[in-house]
Order: sequence, then C-alpha cells, then structure tokens
Amino acid sequence: MDQKVKPNRDLMAPLSLRKELDLKSAYEYKYWKQSNCYSITGVDDAEQLHAVVEALDIVHVL
Repeated sequence: MDQKVKPNRDLMAPLSLRKELDLKSAYEYKYWKQSNCYSITGVDDAEQLHAVVEALDIVHVL
C-alpha cells in the first residue's frame, strides 16, 4: 500500500525565506520523493536550518 505523506508545515522554513531562496517543500523535489524518506532519526532539522541560514547570512547570501 503506497501512502502519501503530507508535509508538516511546522518543519518548513519561514515563508519569507522560502520565497527568497525559491525553496519548495521536500515533498515537491523529485529526488526526495523517490525514496519517500523525508527525515533522519536524531537530526534536528530546525537546528540544521538555523545553522545554514546563519552561514548564508555570514557570506551575505541573505
């Protein structure tokens, strides 16, 4: 049985950042959809996003 996984809006980047970087939901990227694996146990996605945003700010991408 193939179940569709619905996006968890709480785990998405803020709308302003998604627009600025033209980001989509993980569920919209072909590569990720092929595995149906959207998370890694033990990885804090919010913490990882914060680190990436901070790094992009340091190098003046944001």
